[in-house]
Amino acid sequence: MSKQPTATSNRSENREGSLEAPTRHPVPWREADFWNEESLFKEMERVFDICHGCRRCFNLCNAFPTLFD
Repeated sequence: MSKQPTATSNRSENREGSLEAPTRHPVPWREADFWNEESLFKEMERVFDICHGCRRCFNLCNAFPTLFD
């Protein structure tokens, strides 16, 4: 028999679609790396790569087709 997931199982695997409020992390705007342009572009490239690969919301966002041009 396969083991059924329980409420105490690993919560990070079961987050999508849950009724829990999202965790909001503070923006570290006082740190020097926050203002580093090279770090900014590296993070933007990382996020855009994830977004481009996922495409779950492409039909909900008018900017999606031009975001990666």
